[in-house]
Amino acid sequence: MKVTFALLCVLTVFTVSQATLFSSMSMKYSEEKMNEKMLTTSEAPLLYMVNNSRVVPGFNQLLEVDLQNKKYRVVTDKLNGMSDSVSGSALCGDNFFAVITDAPISFGLAKVNVRTGAVEYLDSKDYLFHKIVCDPTDNNTFIGAASQFTTPPTFTIQRYDSKTQTAKAVGTWPSGLTWPGWDSIFSFDFKNNVVLAAFATLQAGVPKGAKLYEMDLKSGSVSGPKPFDVSKAVQSIIASGTDQFIGTVIDADLDQVSLCKFDKSGSSVSNSECKSAQGLHTDGLPYPVCNGKLYSLTQPIQAPGTTCGLYSTDIEGFTVDKLIEIDGFIPYGYVGAMACKGGF
Repeated sequence: MKVTFALLCVLTVFTVSQATLFSSMSMKYSEEKMNEKMLTTSEAPLLYMVNNSRVVPGFNQLLEVDLQNKKYRVVTDKLNGMSDSVSGSALCGDNFFAVITDAPISFGLAKVNVRTGAVEYLDSKDYLFHKIVCDPTDNNTFIGAASQFTTPPTFTIQRYDSKTQTAKAVGTWPSGLTWPGWDSIFSFDFKNNVVLAAFATLQAGVPKGAKLYEMDLKSGSVSGPKPFDVSKAVQSIIASGTDQFIGTVIDADLDQVSLCKFDKSGSSVSNSECKSAQGLHTDGLPYPVCNGKLYSLTQPIQAPGTTCGLYSTDIEGFTVDKLIEIDGFIPYGYVGAMACKGGF
């Protein structure tokens, strides 16, 4: 499968061994009982999902999903199926941006006008983007966490202009940090104009904890690290604009995901509560937040015998609800990148 090769390509920039990464990317999902919840009109955003092709050659689709009425429309079915979109994406005005990979050959960016369906492919230079968000001042520009194939890998924050197809560095993370292969360890906080990153710590080559770094989006200066007071790998963080935020941890031995409350006000990042949340077993894809809710897919990468559910996490309420089952809703559903209208 193409996405498997895409993941293998990305592995070349990891500081973790291939065996470790395949363990962390294992797709053994246990079912968790969650009540399906209908959204009110004011809560239901439009989601934009890339439905990747299951055949080669083929074409990928960009879908606009109406959660309130549980229907969708095809924005375009002309995305090059040789490249998968299983990483960062963002909707900036009418512009949908997504990271694309055709491993082990190339990687880049796709831009789709969600009104007209017009597709444009962009040169990402030598930057492999992971998490991208809209520049608050320009819908043709996004800000993203990116890596370069150096030794050791270089991780930076870049501001990318889609009109000129140029990237400008905001700042560089310290050298030698361990990225466990999850794009969701980055989270942008425009209230304080910073980006947070939870780089992994290793035990016997396996992610078993994390350290929090912060980068100022104006100066590019980096503060930290602050160690997380958890022994499990931190798979995602969601900045809140305050010292208190939520995120997920994963027990690699049991393949279990928990939603946790974190506090970074002290010398370390403490946690006050964790609860099982298999609806957030996303393999580290960076999913969007709209109207105070995180929207995620449990099975963004196909595996035999498992289903793909769309979940909503209420950030303030600390609850996870299942919205729909993708299988049967979207024909031949193989959804990866996802963004939402008004998301960040």
